[in-house]
Amino acid sequence: MGRGKFSRFVQRDKFASSHAASSRASSTLPTSPSDVELEQTASDAVSNNDGRIPLLRTPEGELVLHKDFSRVIGKSFKTIPNPTGINWKATPKEVKNLYFEEFRKYYSWDERWEDEVRRLWAKRASTRFPDFLYEVRACRKPDDKGKPDYISDDQWKALCTYWDTPEAIEKSERASKARLSEPDGPGTGISKHRGGSKSVAVRAHEMSLKEGIPVKKCVYDSFRTLHVNKDGTYTYKKAEEVDTRVREIAEQQGENADLSQIYVDEVMGGRLDKKQRMFGTGTLAWSLVGGTSQTIHSQHVDARFEELQQQLQEEREHRLRLEESLRVTNEMFQQFMRSQQSRSGGSDLPGDNP
Repeated sequence: MGRGKFSRFVQRDKFASSHAASSRASSTLPTSPSDVELEQTASDAVSNNDGRIPLLRTPEGELVLHKDFSRVIGKSFKTIPNPTGINWKATPKEVKNLYFEEFRKYYSWDERWEDEVRRLWAKRASTRFPDFLYEVRACRKPDDKGKPDYISDDQWKALCTYWDTPEAIEKSERASKARLSEPDGPGTGISKHRGGSKSVAVRAHEMSLKEGIPVKKCVYDSFRTLHVNKDGTYTYKKAEEVDTRVREIAEQQGENADLSQIYVDEVMGGRLDKKQRMFGTGTLAWSLVGGTSQTIHSQHVDARFEELQQQLQEEREHRLRLEESLRVTNEMFQQFMRSQQSRSGGSDLPGDNP
C-alpha cells in the first residue's frame, strides 16, 4: 500500500501498546493539573489554581472525557452515604447531587458547559453504579457478613434484603448468563476489550486533541487499541473479522484510504443497529452517524424527560406520604374527640352532624 495511511498499521500497533502501558501505569486518581496527559490552551479550558483538572474540548467542540472520569465517579459512590441505594433509580436526587459535587472537586469547566457536563456525568454515573454494586455484592458472605467499610449499615441491610428478593435473584442470573454469552453466535467468543476503565470515546478524544484532528478520524485507531493484543491476536472473533474487512477495503482503495471512514461507513454501514449502537464505538456512535448538534439535542431531550419523570415520581410519593400522614392525624384527632365526648357526655364530633 505504499507510504500512505494503510502503511502505518505497524506504527499504530506500537502506539496501541505504548498507550495501553501508560494507562496501566496510571493507577491513582487525578489530584492536580500535572496528571493531565493532554496539552491545554487558554481558549479550551478554564484556568484554575485549585488543583482541579480542567475539562477540554476537541477541535470539533466536543467535551473530552478525562481518562479517570469513571474512577472519580466510582470513588464518589464510596464517599457519599446512600442508605436507600439498592440501584441507581432508587438513589434519591439529593444523593445524586452530592455525588456530582464530589465529582466537581476533581474537575473544573466553563460555567457555560454546566448542563452538558451534568448530562455526561449522569449518563456515565448511571452505568457505573451497577458495576459498583456488583463489586459490593461480591464482598457478601454467609449471614450477611463482609460489609465493606465504605457502605453504611443501613445501605448494607437494604442491599442484602433486596438481593434476596425473587426479582433480584432472577435479574442476577440473567446478567451472569449475558456476561458469559457469545452475542454474535456460537464460537465467536465472549464480548470483551482490553481498555480497562478507559473507553473508546475517551481514547478517541485524547487522540483528537493530541493530533489536532477530528474525533471521527480517530475511531479506527481507538478500536484497535481496545481489541488487538500485544501479540497481534484479537480480543474475540468479531473484532478480528471487522478489522480484517477494514484492511481489505483499505488495500483496495490505496494509500489515501481513510481507515476510520472505512470502518464507520463501509464496514458498519454508516448506521446504528436495532439497539442504537455501533460495534466498537461506544458512546461515539450517535455523533458518527447523526451529527453532533442533533445528538446533543437528543441527549438533552432524553435527559430532561428522565428528570421530569423522576420529579413526577417524587411528587407522587410525597403526596402519598402527606395523605397517609393526614389520615393518621385525622384518626388520632377523632379518637381524641371521642374520648373527650365520653368523659363529658357532650356534643357531637365535628363532621358528625347530618
